[in-house]
Amino acid sequence: MGIGVGMLEETVYDPRTGHPKRRPNRAIEVLTGTTQIVAALSGLILSTYTGVLLGATAIPAWNENVATLPIYFSAAGTAAAAATLELLGNDSPALNQIAAHSWRLICG
Repeated sequence: MGIGVGMLEETVYDPRTGHPKRRPNRAIEVLTGTTQIVAALSGLILSTYTGVLLGATAIPAWNENVATLPIYFSAAGTAAAAATLELLGNDSPALNQIAAHSWRLICG
């Protein structure tokens, strides 16, 4: 372990076993939450941009739907992310609503 990591973590001993266990500092928790928000927002932006790029091609079926492709790509990405989170065990009513609205948007 490097010196930098040791400075960000503090050693806490488990009273039952006496072994040291490490817990992250508050700064690490804030940094982790911030990077997750940035990753989620950039993922939404990139998913809509993919729809824009596909709509700007010479393929007639895609070019006719240039205004709606970014919306469908964003809804599909959001629905896939919500489904993945639910499969990983997150059971929140807000997540269920996000998935349901995304699928309603995709299916019409």
